[in-house]
Amino acid sequence: MLFRSQGDTGTGKETLAHYIHRHEQEKPGPFVHVKCFALPDPVLENELFGSTNGPRNQTAPIHRGLFEAARGGSVFLDEISEMPIGLQSKLLALLAELDESAATQDKQNPASNIRILASTSQNLDKRIEDNSFRRDLFFRLSTLTITLPPLIDREDDVILLAKHFLKTMAGERGRSGLSFTPDALNALRNHNWPGNVQELRNAVQRAIMLSDGSTISAQHLA
Repeated sequence: MLFRSQGDTGTGKETLAHYIHRHEQEKPGPFVHVKCFALPDPVLENELFGSTNGPRNQTAPIHRGLFEAARGGSVFLDEISEMPIGLQSKLLALLAELDESAATQDKQNPASNIRILASTSQNLDKRIEDNSFRRDLFFRLSTLTITLPPLIDREDDVILLAKHFLKTMAGERGRSGLSFTPDALNALRNHNWPGNVQELRNAVQRAIMLSDGSTISAQHLA
């Protein structure tokens, strides 16, 4: 399965990738998170595709690539728009191999039975125009595309997400009875959340740390 999500930074693309991974099959395999923006080109290539040793005519791996390690599970390519153009070519070849393995049901091929999930906060159409992203890879990754709107356009989600974060994080700290006061709920609704879901999560986490009672007020969220 190929899946691509796009949206502003902090809108929950990684959370969505985890959700798809967990619910796509009864017993999901490994979830491999690759931050394409965080590694130099040679390191990223080595991590994704592995490395070999020995003479040039030998290809015995000394390091399993993450695609091979993720067999039976998912590879999440975070900010794929930052992947170097040369590695995009190798990824495109691997996706073609994946399709061929699926068609022939070749269970021994390392490329078989891998779910590719990719995200970006960039405009890929512009990246294609300036030749920093391959058009053919764009179409390969667009089997299913989900666009996550910014939190300011998801007003109804703010309180639901805040309560979810509060329940989860307060429970982890043994404070499962912690709740928001009415003025805290109003503060949550009235904030624009330019940092989106990540900013909201951080605000709730900070408020839990600042509160020493059974409720969180607007003051704790300031």
